[in-house]
Amino acid sequence: MDILERKQIQKYLEDKRLPLDIYLEIEDHIISQIEELEHEGIGFQEAFLQIKTKWKKELSFQNFSFSDVRAVPKIVAKIRSAYIREIIPKILTISSLILLVLVLGIYVLDMENFKTFYTIIYTGFIILPIIVFALSFKVLVHRGNHNKRPLNAYHKMVELAVGMFIFPMVNVANTSKSSEMFYNVFYISETSLLSKILTLSMPLYFSSVCLFAAFVFIKYKREVAKMKLT
Repeated sequence: MDILERKQIQKYLEDKRLPLDIYLEIEDHIISQIEELEHEGIGFQEAFLQIKTKWKKELSFQNFSFSDVRAVPKIVAKIRSAYIREIIPKILTISSLILLVLVLGIYVLDMENFKTFYTIIYTGFIILPIIVFALSFKVLVHRGNHNKRPLNAYHKMVELAVGMFIFPMVNVANTSKSSEMFYNVFYISETSLLSKILTLSMPLYFSSVCLFAAFVFIKYKREVAKMKLT
């Protein structure tokens, strides 16, 4: 296979807007598959056409993705969806346990001690993704070394996680008020049902967002490490 033929393959894949790791992996597969057909006596153009047909479904664009408003190749969407399905049960389990701990805390602590307890838990969840992000900082340097191409399928999920994390982080200033509202749900009967539901769901939401961000940062870092970039 000569240079011009390789460039045809690269141009085809570049038009698919693939992350770098998937791009390189599929490029190797396509080259290998074309070479196998060429050994059978099939010309490059015919072999390339056959292989593009085989990859058409995986590389076709999906119009909607949870983590990307732009159309993305189905193979990328599948990878992201699979990871989200993997971590969501873990996130909901941990967040539900934290909510249960907070509810139990209401019955064993007075208002002031509960505020401290609530603040410690809330701050802990805020700090978790920040620590993971800080430890992954070197990975972000690679982002600018590859023509701004996403390094893997999780890059957009990192951007999504950062965006989602802003609200819980900004809300730190309201922790005292939030903890008081949470505490009063169980002691002030005049509170409306909707207000109670919203107040009780906030810790569940904040912890879920923080855990999602931490999980995504860790996954992104691990996948970049596998690439052994220089």
